[in-house]
Amino acid sequence: MMNIRKYSMLVALMMIVTCGQSAASRFEENEKPGDKSLPSDILSYGKDARGKELYGLRMGGNGGTLAAVFGEDSSYVAIITCDTTKKGKTGDVGLLSVYSAKDRKKAAWVKKINPKTTSFSINGPYMVSVMQLEVGKEKAIRNYVEFRKLETGKVESFIQTSPIYVNDSLDIVLGVGNDAFPDLFAYRISDGSFLWKSDKWGSQAQRCYTQLYDDKTLFAVADNLYKINLETGKVYKKKVRAYDGALDLAPFFMGGLVGSLLSAALFGPPHYYYLYLYYPMGKPLGYLGSNICVENGNVYMADCSNVYCLDMMLNEMWRTRLDAMGGNIVLKADSLKLSVFSNGYVTDDDDKKVNLGKTFYMELYSRSGRRIMGQSFSKGKNAVRDTLANGETLKTLLFSNSIFWPSEDMRDIRTVEYPKKTYGKFRNFIKGQAYLGVEKRSRFECLDKGKGCIVVNDKDSAFLIKDDGNVVRSYDASNVYTKCLELDNLSFMKNNSGRTRFFITDKDIELKVELDGDVFGVYRFADGVIVARKGGFVFIDGDKLKEFEK
Repeated sequence: MMNIRKYSMLVALMMIVTCGQSAASRFEENEKPGDKSLPSDILSYGKDARGKELYGLRMGGNGGTLAAVFGEDSSYVAIITCDTTKKGKTGDVGLLSVYSAKDRKKAAWVKKINPKTTSFSINGPYMVSVMQLEVGKEKAIRNYVEFRKLETGKVESFIQTSPIYVNDSLDIVLGVGNDAFPDLFAYRISDGSFLWKSDKWGSQAQRCYTQLYDDKTLFAVADNLYKINLETGKVYKKKVRAYDGALDLAPFFMGGLVGSLLSAALFGPPHYYYLYLYYPMGKPLGYLGSNICVENGNVYMADCSNVYCLDMMLNEMWRTRLDAMGGNIVLKADSLKLSVFSNGYVTDDDDKKVNLGKTFYMELYSRSGRRIMGQSFSKGKNAVRDTLANGETLKTLLFSNSIFWPSEDMRDIRTVEYPKKTYGKFRNFIKGQAYLGVEKRSRFECLDKGKGCIVVNDKDSAFLIKDDGNVVRSYDASNVYTKCLELDNLSFMKNNSGRTRFFITDKDIELKVELDGDVFGVYRFADGVIVARKGGFVFIDGDKLKEFEK
């Protein structure tokens, strides 16, 4: 069984700038690129504690930075760069550069792309590109998926479909047609050959959540719930309201996360839904369903109004109405009870959160659907902003101007409201160990939260709040840091303000490197680290990192 997390489609939404030429000229004096590689150069990534500028190997083309896509085992990375318009927007010409962890000095292969009409993911041994192309004299828009070998860039298959599910181990891709009410198709990835077709799909939803049960059985939720036999193409359907299609929208390239705010320790790992591409049509509010639980030989899922228990043929065993309109619902089932948590919001097709209703928790008997208990955590349409979990226990919920501390059994809650004029609107918790930057001493100090929590507001202020609800201290969020990546005796620190700053520290949290101001991400790759700048990607090899440890 494959990890479905790796099939989520990437959305490239980063700012783009043009890379400078000074670094390139310095590189040309030291190294000549190979015949099959991109024009290579060096790129600065920061300054050491003495102010010396540091350089590493540029990865990707000479255009602006879009995104990096990693394989599940991080043995390959795809670097996406592109040109920019005079106004600094994404252009129509870009490069997809694929690197192996065995050789970071040159790309294994390179392909020209249109970043506006293509999205990418790495699925096992394949580079998967989902694209829109104009076909025929009328230039009708059709959707295609292309599979290339990661090692060589060789095209294995090119299929006219919009994929909803990819499994390289089973050598199968499921996709839908370009019609308003499309059929469901299955193809082999390795050669693009047709396997089967089903006319029981007919969904207008632009997103889909999938979950593999066994090698033959796939559950999918679009506007309705489906059970799909991957071998035969037999499809069972249960009508639910898992998708809202009320407003107007053109096609999009979006992916998202169901139940993203809840701790994985509390309700299990997150689940992803996938990309659809259609002609311009009604703008859906978004995905309204939950994850899928299979327990006791039954299937459990929820839409915006009800929780369902179904048998393996999707025949309804029972349904229970939700306490309020659900949004981003997370289910967890065992032999006795079904836990239901609604975050109270939906992620629309512009990837924005829309408040739907109350944030609430329910427990039901899993065999009957009879209610055990229920608890609302908000009034009206006030969706949860963030959550904290202590092990498998939900500890704290954050709303725009209040914090909820539920009891371990979720039956009692304690609420503290905070005036917006004084504290602004709360945005998120700072999770994990926090550190304060002490710039004059070039080091960081541990911030003792005790039994409290740290909350960041919309004005980039951070508040230390104890479990009794009292605000004991406030900080500038730009000076509160957490570890975003740890490598041996080094840590990459970033602050929690709107304008993120990154640093490299040693085991004593002494400052070693201040990364450039336009850095927006750091990623582990091979024996080193990829630093993502708005002006390009740069690789810091392991030998250089070891020098910072001294």
